[in-house]
Amino acid sequence: MSTVKRKTQNQHLTEARAAKGKDFTPHWDGCDEWDARTFALNFHWAMKYYNIEKSAKDLKPAVIKWMGINGFTTDQIDIFKKGEDWRSNTSIGGIASCLLRGMPAQRDDFNNGADTSEWLRSRILEIIDDCTKSIPEETDEVKPTPTVNIQERLKDISLSMTSELEEAIESWIDNPDDFNHKAFNIHHYLKGKSAKASHVRIIKDYYAPMLSEFEQLAGPAPAKPAASRQHTPAATKPLRPSHPPHPANRPPSRWV
Repeated sequence: MSTVKRKTQNQHLTEARAAKGKDFTPHWDGCDEWDARTFALNFHWAMKYYNIEKSAKDLKPAVIKWMGINGFTTDQIDIFKKGEDWRSNTSIGGIASCLLRGMPAQRDDFNNGADTSEWLRSRILEIIDDCTKSIPEETDEVKPTPTVNIQERLKDISLSMTSELEEAIESWIDNPDDFNHKAFNIHHYLKGKSAKASHVRIIKDYYAPMLSEFEQLAGPAPAKPAASRQHTPAATKPLRPSHPPHPANRPPSRWV
């Protein structure tokens, strides 16, 4: 069976962003002057960026570089370097990349004041320990060739429509005060992409966790004033007649 190569969401977004000539790599310039909300938003967006744009293998050099300047021995670095790429992940690589690019390892108003570098160090040591215990077994077994099913293909198509949506979100992250939400109409945008209902559901489900994080960071929305009941149709009571009905309109008496 021939191998089916398909573009991932990472490739779709990377190609779209490269075509526009923009650098979307998370930056931490001036982060010492950010308030807690701005810092948290930038951190979550950085993790989202590395999760979408990079793989654990792509970010492994950043982890190795961070290890080299943070007290790891040559033997430890060599073990980590020779270990299987799947033992790491984009969270470890993303954190290392952020620290290398100037993110402070600790802030009193972020993550309960925890030291991010200590978390990273402990994860790396766990990987090194697992690598020393694991001995790869040689085998001649032929691995099955991966195939692409309909759902995977549909997901690829759906997420390939989100490049400009990603840019709009990043524009809001960079400068929320100047962001004009009316300039980006998601309904018209997806309609222009010929998105079907199945595409929209996949896109909605993909961004739901991010929306939840942003809502938690933004806090509860201000309560709307309650509408006056005396002006609502439902609160208006029907008027009763001011005099009894005409005798001709009364129902006949059962005693007559």
